[in-house]
Amino acid sequence: MCDYLKVREDSDSQENPVNDLEKLRRASRLATPGLTGATSSDTKPSRLSRNLRDARDSQRRRGTMRAGRMDRILSIPAQYLSATVAILLAAIVLIGYPLFEVRDVVTFAVVAGILVLAHGWADLVRAPAKYMSAVTILLTGLLAVVAVRLTDDYAWATVALGLVVLIAAIMEMTRPLPRANLVQSLSSSAFGGFVAVTGVAWITLCRSELWAAIMMTAASLVIVTVIGNQLGRTVRANALWAFVFAVAASVAASLIAISMGRPAGVLSITFGRLVGSTSAEVSLVAVSVLMGLGVAAVVVIVDVLFGEHERRISEAGALARGAAKFLLAVMPIYVIARVGALL
Repeated sequence: MCDYLKVREDSDSQENPVNDLEKLRRASRLATPGLTGATSSDTKPSRLSRNLRDARDSQRRRGTMRAGRMDRILSIPAQYLSATVAILLAAIVLIGYPLFEVRDVVTFAVVAGILVLAHGWADLVRAPAKYMSAVTILLTGLLAVVAVRLTDDYAWATVALGLVVLIAAIMEMTRPLPRANLVQSLSSSAFGGFVAVTGVAWITLCRSELWAAIMMTAASLVIVTVIGNQLGRTVRANALWAFVFAVAASVAASLIAISMGRPAGVLSITFGRLVGSTSAEVSLVAVSVLMGLGVAAVVVIVDVLFGEHERRISEAGALARGAAKFLLAVMPIYVIARVGALL
């Protein structure tokens, strides 16, 4: 019996190092602390586990730092990407039209804005279906461009506007079942199409010399207002500076028109009857300030609704926001000019 116990102890002593080594290897894989020993066979697994942990932590730190740099790169320029697109599109109208004196320049700016809007609209509004909204914006926007160029009348663009909901509904029918967030997808596509059709009004503002003067004023107001909207660190500060810059630009534009001796000509197509009781100079300043306030309101509303105040968006979404500012900024200008022509 004693010999059996001695043999058993000898066999256990021979198997224990192997078992301990297996435990240490398992512990290194599971990163379980407290199983390291003092022998050379014990230190190798623990050293291996430390190296693995160090490599893993280093990789995670590099990934976090890279993600942080990308966040900083996207968060700062994304704010200015929007402004850059709006300024470039307005600059094409402001510089290109008097340089070449053709409507094709304005048409190019509008079509470029529609393409940029269609590309990034889904990212901007977080639409559940990207291609549905893009196709809706492209079809309705380009259809409105063709209608206005052929007829020279923005009234025909309302045909495309009426087809927005129909096209959006047809595109939603192509989505596979179940169609998640159907109402959100449909409404986002319809609103994107409305923005595209609205921007086509830029083309109608260059059909005559006097209307072209209003168009040039509108383009300059967009540029100055968007620049002012970048000042400040809060939403209220951005909005305040946008209105201040818009009013200042409006007054400056009206003074330039007065110095060129053209206030009566401009007023003859807008608010001609209502401003007859005052001088032409004062009336022109008032109309210009009204247009500037309308442009500033559009820029501020787009920035408040789709800006990066509470979330981060992609570059495509930021570019689409700038295109939306340019396309929608013409709406108050066109409304004021058209309504003023009736008063």
